[in-house]
Amino acid sequence: MLNKPAVVVVIGSGGREHALIWKLSQSEHVGKIFALPGNFGIASLPKTQCIDEDDACVEYFCVKNKVDLVVVSPEASLADGVVDTLTALGIRCLGPTKAAAQIESSKAYGKLFMKRFGIPTAEFEIFADSEKAKLHIKRSAKREIDNRFCEYNAWVVKASGLTASGSGVYVSTSDDQACNAVDDLINRKVHGAAGKEIVVEKLLVGKELSVRRLNFDYLIQLFVNNIFQFLALCFTDGYCVKMMPLVQNYKRLLDNNCGPNTGGMGACCPYLDISVQHIRFIEECILQKVVNILREEGNMYKGILYVDVMITEFGIRVLEFNCTFGDLEAQVLLPLLETDLLEVLFCCADQTLSQCSICWKTGRFSCGILLAGSGYPVLSNVHTGYPVEGLDQRRKDVLVFHSGTKADSSGLPVTSDGRVLCLVGIGNTFRLARNKAYDAAQCVNFKGIQYRSDIGNGFLLPNYGILSDPESETSFLDSECSVELSFADDLVKSLVHVCQPIVRPGSGVLDYSQLGEYGAAFDLRLSGYRDPILISGTDGVGTKLLIAAKAKQYDTIGVDLVAVCVNDILTRNAEPLFFLDCIAQTDLREEVLLALLQGIAKGCLEAGCSLIGGKTACMPGLYARGEFELAGFAVGAVERSQIALPAKERMENGDVIIGIASNGFHSNGYSLIKSVLDSQNIELNDPCPWNPQQTVAINLLLPTKIYVNTLLELLRSGRVKGAAHITGGGLVDNIPRILPSNLIAKIDMSTWPIPDEFLWLASAGSISASEMVNVFNCGIGMVLIVGRKDVPYVEAHLQSRSERFFKIGTIEKPKIDSTEKSELEHADHNKVEIENLEVAFQQENRLVPTLLNANHMNRKRVAVLISGSGSNMLSLIHSSKKTASVYEIVLVISNVETASGLLKAEEEDIETSIVSHEDKSREDFEEQIQNLLTSKQVEFVCLAGFNRTLSDWLVNNWLGKMINIHPSLLPMFRGPRPHKCALQAGVRISGCTVYFVEAGNDLGGIILQDSVAVYPDDSEQSLRDRVKAVENVLYPKALDHVVRGDVVRHDDGKAHWTKLPITDQK
Repeated sequence: MLNKPAVVVVIGSGGREHALIWKLSQSEHVGKIFALPGNFGIASLPKTQCIDEDDACVEYFCVKNKVDLVVVSPEASLADGVVDTLTALGIRCLGPTKAAAQIESSKAYGKLFMKRFGIPTAEFEIFADSEKAKLHIKRSAKREIDNRFCEYNAWVVKASGLTASGSGVYVSTSDDQACNAVDDLINRKVHGAAGKEIVVEKLLVGKELSVRRLNFDYLIQLFVNNIFQFLALCFTDGYCVKMMPLVQNYKRLLDNNCGPNTGGMGACCPYLDISVQHIRFIEECILQKVVNILREEGNMYKGILYVDVMITEFGIRVLEFNCTFGDLEAQVLLPLLETDLLEVLFCCADQTLSQCSICWKTGRFSCGILLAGSGYPVLSNVHTGYPVEGLDQRRKDVLVFHSGTKADSSGLPVTSDGRVLCLVGIGNTFRLARNKAYDAAQCVNFKGIQYRSDIGNGFLLPNYGILSDPESETSFLDSECSVELSFADDLVKSLVHVCQPIVRPGSGVLDYSQLGEYGAAFDLRLSGYRDPILISGTDGVGTKLLIAAKAKQYDTIGVDLVAVCVNDILTRNAEPLFFLDCIAQTDLREEVLLALLQGIAKGCLEAGCSLIGGKTACMPGLYARGEFELAGFAVGAVERSQIALPAKERMENGDVIIGIASNGFHSNGYSLIKSVLDSQNIELNDPCPWNPQQTVAINLLLPTKIYVNTLLELLRSGRVKGAAHITGGGLVDNIPRILPSNLIAKIDMSTWPIPDEFLWLASAGSISASEMVNVFNCGIGMVLIVGRKDVPYVEAHLQSRSERFFKIGTIEKPKIDSTEKSELEHADHNKVEIENLEVAFQQENRLVPTLLNANHMNRKRVAVLISGSGSNMLSLIHSSKKTASVYEIVLVISNVETASGLLKAEEEDIETSIVSHEDKSREDFEEQIQNLLTSKQVEFVCLAGFNRTLSDWLVNNWLGKMINIHPSLLPMFRGPRPHKCALQAGVRISGCTVYFVEAGNDLGGIILQDSVAVYPDDSEQSLRDRVKAVENVLYPKALDHVVRGDVVRHDDGKAHWTKLPITDQK
């Protein structure tokens, strides 16, 4: 890399160039990007300037502007030899030479290249004569044509030269269609000179279905749906190749892969349905082989190489080569790239790629949808200049890459090409990524807009994953899905101990040592019921699962699953008899499963039902690692002779509504809760704003209350007319479910104290009182409808069970005339009237300001000393802006005037100061720092990449108040290059250490440490990147403990803990 911000030129104006520049602009090493010519979207990117093509001679422009790197993206520019010209002028350039680029610019050359060097591809012939080409297509089996035999369906016809948007490839389903394609290219010259020579090749069919006895037309449809076709891209410096995640691109214009070929109407990444052996073959026997051959022939290939690949019954076949990022491949790949793109491109250009560690985001999927104009892909039919509307209405986490737009006279985007926009969704599952992209597509509009609605359908097939080789299937399951099949037997044995304590009459027919067999049995005759009606309920836990997964606390979420199911059937007067669960996830780690199942068992024990069976499913690709889904199924019984609930016919004007307290949020509204926490920068291990003695995670994961033991006897006493479980939809939506059409519920919100968590949420999230009661239980988990004369009995029963309850309202006749009666009967939202709603939530004045302002009033003032980019400084600043933070960064001091961290601090509205160590004594230098710290009333000091050794005088002024971080597990590797030392020593773990700065030797008491693995193929840079990510998390955590007084410097120089870290408390 350079020792100055790089000046980069990207040639091109499409969507892939937008994606390239978008990613490059994120690099801290990039100073300026020139797009030649760019487009509307590119012009809005930071550090970027678009240059009109007519005004720029590329060679002169690059020399004049002292360009450090030119990225040649368009295929036509590569075919014209732009790389050769720039390289001859000594300009660093990325892209293959004109000779090397022939593997794409001439499909005839590319196919002959593959045939000459044994790269597997479809059988083919090359023609310049249309009649010979059509005769070749219309052959009968083993018919000789020009002394050659043709024994296959020659239905794929390609123009040899470059064509716009992939439209020069015709995939046909009959001889007649293929012959018509020949006429288009050679006789009608629809693609001009590009079609004067054509390639006619065999139609390939994917291996898994080609061996089945299916209708041949169906096989063709499966082929054009790309089920077995994918794209393999790599970075290369002419010697080394480094593969990217695989991509699937949908080429046909219309749904179900009908219509003409295009440059791609959608793309999905990563494509996972492939064995490790196939990936290794593609990398070593295709990509690396091509690069080696071209180099040996004197055609150095530096840049992006990718191959269009299909898996057939005969193995892998290469369809064609491409010499640059594809459109849409760039748009779905680059958002998943973790490593600095500029660093990768420099390594390719400078032929040091083997030293570059390229990292991709794990557990993330991307889906890109192309929005095209009417007439596309026939360029002569495309009309442009139409306004593009609705971009600002899309989800902000959906990326927009402009392919064919420009600014109109008002500076607004209008269409300028057939390929207009690409919308890219990113998610932890492919389904989420796809939904995001399509949601955004519905917001955007321009005249003639067209896009496919089935992008990614192949990724969503139930049998996604069947394409691995049979011999590699076990390897795929074990290594890719983290399925430890070997622990299955042990898990079943563990379940016996989990389930045994909750056997109830009726489930005794099940031998728990036989868990894992098909089906679960329950004998109603042994359960004590004579003439029962069965009541069933099924439910899940929802977004609360994400909280549990992120907090890695799995022991209570199973109780929630049981609660939401049994509470529902309880409202029907049913006693829960048995329960079944389903756990679906990707990595089936035994300790997680057991914690989930123990929680389910605990819930069943509390509800008095048997856990008699369940399903644990591994679903790779559907869930990201660490994510899971829970579903439960409860069955209960009530005697036919007992009163059925709700007894709507018994309800009357004046009945009393009794609310039984909840113990928190239960299992509803967690998406909104999570959104509010994110907006406040509150983490799960932060002190809880409404209960600071515990963490946020502990409070959010309180399990849903199970009401069976409290209420079953009461419900069967005949003193209750109806019960409503207050779940999603709150009081407003759940109470109407048990009311007759002629009555309404009137609720007085002043009759019970709204719990603190709901008051805080309403205030912090600016959520209206009406929305709160429409989403949350607001402190009431179950509602009973009771006749006035039965209220004393019900109250006495609840008191005997130590249950908190409140009389919250009454049942009344609505005050309406006859014309409004029909509307009331069909509108549940009109069946609950709430009084004193705003007054109830005004109680927040007694709580919320104290919680929100206490930390701000008492925050400790911290200064950070830096000399460079300030990565750790930035993590400290971001942590300080959390609502729950106990410190604030008030000053950043640097001894280097050009330190980039200064600009980052200023962008975060943090005061900065430069105290140069040059041209002054050490005493003067440190005295100036001390004066600054004192004047700003600083209480703690953090060193974050500060490259000056401090004197004992300054350190002693801040003893126990100054901390530093070092990128190793101290006391090992204390020197200036700890990562190099760690690699040379051959250690298997490294990490970072936060410690108190001590006079004399700098290193004082160790506060916190965290470790990372050291891998055999690690470079110094890859290890540095991994440790840096841990530093950014550990340093704010350590500072938080120091400021709180959880850890202090002891007289012996060691760190002394006065209170265990919150995350370590049990």
